[in-house]
Amino acid sequence: MKTTILIISILLLTGCSKSEMVSLEKYNMFGEWEKTSVMFGFYDNYEGCEEIKAALLKKFPDSQYRCLPNNNPLASFFLRAI
Repeated sequence: MKTTILIISILLLTGCSKSEMVSLEKYNMFGEWEKTSVMFGFYDNYEGCEEIKAALLKKFPDSQYRCLPNNNPLASFFLRAI
């Protein structure tokens, strides 16, 4: 029963999103932007990413983060199949 509820919850959350997936990226010590996570399932994925970015900046003020549209078709395919 718990598994069924979990699956239904995931399907509902991924279906509630009104926007495309968004990647949270961090500026690393090699001077490159690297993807750290992909946001999906929020009503507004960009806004969700910005909230997470603000929390990370509060915890790690010397780091740099940014939110960008996720243009990876393979990730989009697998995440939308959930």
